[in-house]
Amino acid sequence: VGASQSAIPADRRFLAGGGGSVRGYAYKNIGAGRLNGDAVAGRSHLEGSAELRTQWTDSIGSVIFADAGFVGDDANFTGIGDLKVGVGAGLRYFTAVGPIRLDVGMIGDNLTWHYERLDVLRGSVGKCENRDRHQ
Repeated sequence: VGASQSAIPADRRFLAGGGGSVRGYAYKNIGAGRLNGDAVAGRSHLEGSAELRTQWTDSIGSVIFADAGFVGDDANFTGIGDLKVGVGAGLRYFTAVGPIRLDVGMIGDNLTWHYERLDVLRGSVGKCENRDRHQ
């Protein structure tokens, strides 16, 4: 279904991983395979996240999360069993322009968990989290 992998420009194919995707994995480090140690962008993409958030004060909050993602080399999600999972926790500092977050994620392979990298301090502007729920 659709064009071949080589016929699709690289900037139109999918990669996953990182703070806005599967935390615990480096940014764009989940692909349909590896070539010379780098992730190969794919034709299909699936991601999901679950978070449990709490706000301790007006400006401090925390989160625990589980993220999952998959990138396939065809449009039919072949190989979905190679789903990548990251779990972790984070802190939130709520500012007037939006929350600043620090997340630490771990990834699991064959029932062993390890760090690929510490997710960097990330800032965002706007209401990416529901801060106004108590007002």
